[in-house]
Amino acid sequence: DAYASCFIVFSNEDSNNKKLNIKPVIDNSYQSILINNPWTIQFPEGWGAPSEVQFNKLSSWINNENEGIKYFSGTATYLNTFNVPKEKIKESEHFYVDLGKVRDLVKVFINDKPAGIIWKEPFQVDISNLIKGGNNELKIELTNMWINRLTGDMKLPMEERYCYTNQPFILKDNWAGGGDETYHIQDAGLLGPVKLLFK
Repeated sequence: DAYASCFIVFSNEDSNNKKLNIKPVIDNSYQSILINNPWTIQFPEGWGAPSEVQFNKLSSWINNENEGIKYFSGTATYLNTFNVPKEKIKESEHFYVDLGKVRDLVKVFINDKPAGIIWKEPFQVDISNLIKGGNNELKIELTNMWINRLTGDMKLPMEERYCYTNQPFILKDNWAGGGDETYHIQDAGLLGPVKLLFK
């Protein structure tokens, strides 16, 4: 998988020519339900973003008109619900949440119980033991990188900045051309699409 790691062990023992078999956990045999209700997003106080907003459609924070959201760095919480017919619970053994595209790291909760932390593709987590028939609550704590807040701070006077670092801002007039470039914002947030997978 993308950003995954593995150990390769060299040995004098006869391996009988065994081959490493890597296959995705989720295959095409899974059915899916798209979770496309409006999302409630909660931001921590004191970092420029409103305490709570609603996204009718998932999108990158950097496309938001509110500069507090556009340049936010830290952890925000996404809230939603989804319904699973009781007969699907009886018929299916395996349930996963597939978050689609994520920037950058998430901790997933189903019905207030932790389902796992994901930091790389595929952004999928097993929720088979947490899901129930009927309404289910989905909570996603998402953390993005620091560069967006640093980029937003470049536009602010010193006394209004949110972050401080001993690394000076790199601007066109002090960039040597051999190291970092001028700060620039990067996609952030839950980009989706978010699906329930089951079989």
